Amino acid sequence: MLCSIFARHGNPIKIGNCVSGTLSAQHDQVKRRIALATETAWQTLDRPEVKDAFLRDLQRKFFHVNQISEPTFAAFNFLTHTFENGKGLEFYGLCHQDKQELKDFSEAFQQLTWVSKGAHRRLFLAITGVMADPSIDELETPLYCAMLGKMDKEHGGPSFSSIVSVAISEQLAEDKSIANQTGTKSLIFSLARLSSYGYQGIPTLPSFMRRPAKS
Repeated sequence: MLCSIFARHGNPIKIGNCVSGTLSAQHDQVKRRIALATETAWQTLDRPEVKDAFLRDLQRKFFHVNQISEPTFAAFNFLTHTFENGKGLEFYGLCHQDKQELKDFSEAFQQLTWVSKGAHRRLFLAITGVMADPSIDELETPLYCAMLGKMDKEHGGPSFSSIVSVAISEQLAEDKSIANQTGTKSLIFSLARLSSYGYQGIPTLPSFMRRPAKS
């Protein structure tokens, strides 16, 4: 399996030679926004001056609200990648100017969109602003592809801009869409419907807006 939780109680999920706090650090305003980081970059986040600077950016009331600015990243010598989604929330990738770190980051970046089993599926969806039930990690690959295909073709296109959560049900005979007051929707997919969907290929996944950091 490509991804595994290598520690418990809020510690990051490992993606190749990188880590992510997006799925495991929900109570940490900074780390939950770091979708992908080399391990040395991740460790830097525990330095008080780094955490405080990032928090100041995230808590600003004007202009870049709820974002970490490029100058702040640059002040601590981070190379960064911004994962933008259709819901107005940014997640970030971090590494240092080092040949091996750039290689590790680039490889982990590619793993985010692989459709094989693993927690990288939920991380990919989380970056697009969609929370997914953990059972999706182990969903058979054709069924996962069918789910992504249905999200794309039947629920607003590849940006998933109207979808906020997805789950799978063995009991439902039909897919269920739950409308939220915000105008978004939560989807519960029928396992039987996914099995009969007939979409066995890999769908076109939403592309990230910028390329990974490079030297």
